[in-house]
Amino acid sequence: MHAANCGASSPPSCGAGEKAQAALDFHKILTARSAELKPGGRMVIVNFSKSPEGHYLGKTDVGASMWDSFSLCWKRLHAEGLIDDSELVAVSFPSYYRSQSEVSLGVSSVPGLKLISISELVVRCPYRASWTSGASTSAGRSPLDHAKWYVPTTRTWSESTFLNALRPGRSDASEVMERFWGNYVDLVAEEPGIHGMDYVHTYTVLEKE
Repeated sequence: MHAANCGASSPPSCGAGEKAQAALDFHKILTARSAELKPGGRMVIVNFSKSPEGHYLGKTDVGASMWDSFSLCWKRLHAEGLIDDSELVAVSFPSYYRSQSEVSLGVSSVPGLKLISISELVVRCPYRASWTSGASTSAGRSPLDHAKWYVPTTRTWSESTFLNALRPGRSDASEVMERFWGNYVDLVAEEPGIHGMDYVHTYTVLEKE
């Protein structure tokens, strides 16, 4: 589903294509930005990251993994006969989360760019915090209401990927997607306090020599 899910037990090919393409793209981006900078000029790059602990967007040391939840809800469609075997495995997110070392390596590949600093920061999900602090309940939201409030923040950027996993020309594609997101709403409503989408970013400061 996502290259970030590849772990030590995964085959060597897992995420290899995404990693290689991401390195090429990052080099092109840095080269273009370097050409725009004057000597002494600086820029800040904020990128989604994968930490040494294996934490990344939606999967940290707090709560359930958003990606595991996505997978569970997608597999439920298969169990219900709403998607076939090929659609079950066709979800592939076209993004890559760089580690700090990969960012540093990318910077070093561009002549004239100097790494000033790099740090990593986790930003906790405000939706989960709203539930665990009691703010969501105080606002009158039931567990189901809270789930319906939270889930769209994950849907806005991911729906096209799930939709593209369906066979072309399916007349019921919209209905299948509504069922998928309904599955996720139901899952979150069961235990709102463990579901959220933490952000993990690297913050990099570069200087043109």
